Amino acid sequence: MKNIVIGTAGHIDHGKTTLVKMLTNINTDTMKEEKERGMTIDLGFAPLNIPSGDIISIIDVPGHEKFIKNMVAGAKGINFVLFLIACDDGIMPQTIEHKEILKLLGIKNGIIVLSKRDLVTSERVDEVRSQISQEFKEEFFKDFPIVEVSLKDSSTYENLYNLILKEVENFDFSSSNNIQNIFRLDIDKIYSPKGIGTIVSGTTIGNINKGDTLTLYPQKINIKIKGIQNHGKDLEYISSQQRCALNITGATAKEIERGNLLTNSKTITNSKIIDVVFNRLSEG
Repeated sequence: MKNIVIGTAGHIDHGKTTLVKMLTNINTDTMKEEKERGMTIDLGFAPLNIPSGDIISIIDVPGHEKFIKNMVAGAKGINFVLFLIACDDGIMPQTIEHKEILKLLGIKNGIIVLSKRDLVTSERVDEVRSQISQEFKEEFFKDFPIVEVSLKDSSTYENLYNLILKEVENFDFSSSNNIQNIFRLDIDKIYSPKGIGTIVSGTTIGNINKGDTLTLYPQKINIKIKGIQNHGKDLEYISSQQRCALNITGATAKEIERGNLLTNSKTITNSKIIDVVFNRLSEG
């Protein structure tokens, strides 16, 4: 199986982090403020083990409008989405915003997950399904399978897990615009553990080896890959479309920002020309 990165999307408090925990047994809300406020603020990451022995990476993104830029940072690296809509709320403002972001990023594969099924009647579920049909009738989302989940019925998450395996197995990589031969890493997280040095993480495009030299943009700083990890496992190299943490030398954490790019210095040249494409979003 080729590598796939799955991301969550959906309105605040529609169960994205709970869903990831039910699938992976990992709570991606690790910040103190996230636990106190009961909401995802920054990106969270978790591995999803599958029978083949491969690992699917899941990125949990925030739903609150104040953290949309963090959602975009996470969504940039995914090619399959678990799009959550709570049965009690139905379609909400961030549901629409996340849908539009996914359209802009060209993510055309995923599953619509109706969460909190245990809180509503069957009639309400039918209403929400009708909302989805109306809202997504002209979108590629209309072809996504829909599955209901309930915290009171663990079998619903087993059904979702099996559906994910089926969808991933049939995933059409020709529709993904993230598979390239030239290595690049759009940095979405930076940290500096004591005694370790600078760590940057993101979703890989192309392959990279331990010991390789890259350039950090826009700073134009040459850095060296000191170490590579994928979900805590040390690697000598890593291939395309995988979550990775790179231990680097040549730049400190204070010199790097989310959104910076790591790539081969020969792949980018200076230019005074910029191409801009405008996409008109749905009116809110």
